Amino acid sequence: MAVRRLFLGVLTAVLLLGGPVCVPVQAASPYGSVTGISGVLYDDCGSYPFRYSVDVPGGGDYRALNLQLVAPDGSQADTAYVVPDANLASGTGAFRLCRPTDPYGTYTIRGTVEWAPTVDAAKTSAPLDDAHFTMRKPSSRTSVAASTRRPAYGQVVAYRFRSLLEEPSGYAPDAFAWVHLEKRVAGRWVRVKGGRAMTHGTGAVTVRLRYLAHHHRTWLRAVTEPSPRYARSVSPPLRLW
Repeated sequence: MAVRRLFLGVLTAVLLLGGPVCVPVQAASPYGSVTGISGVLYDDCGSYPFRYSVDVPGGGDYRALNLQLVAPDGSQADTAYVVPDANLASGTGAFRLCRPTDPYGTYTIRGTVEWAPTVDAAKTSAPLDDAHFTMRKPSSRTSVAASTRRPAYGQVVAYRFRSLLEEPSGYAPDAFAWVHLEKRVAGRWVRVKGGRAMTHGTGAVTVRLRYLAHHHRTWLRAVTEPSPRYARSVSPPLRLW
């Protein structure tokens, strides 16, 4: 009871002084929302968009969103302060993320919306529901071709690997990527000895291996190995004989 009387006394004093007061509202989602957009976190700095909507009572001329972006490791990755036009109920904003500082994974948008008849009037605020989105590694694409599909026993076969890396404009040659050859054996894929190499600036590399099977069907594939910058990928199977 004493605590309640103290709280009412402080609130009354503030109101009597005539200063602006921010009155918290318990309900969250009825007054607005934010939506993150999952995507690719490229090896650079970039702007990553989010959507918002505002639906506050009273038709106030002042509305604002205070947002924090929480990284997968719990740290604060970025903030955003959005003041929508009074005639607009929704729009877009953007957070700035950079690799390798910001990690891959699920991000959380937390924040509040506040509103008032004018920017100088007492403001009402409400928490927004958390929004989540995921930023993943860029993908890679792998292909392999053989100099012959019907080699003789002991013949040297040239296998040409090609690796592509996902970029904002599309897929481009993945230079200096480790790629290796695998063979299907007894229902599982195993590495082929001597079949590992690093791509050149063109995203391609050729390895030469002696064919030591006796004219029976052999399934092969190439694998771009994962790195801190991009994800693993596997080529379509290649059949010899």
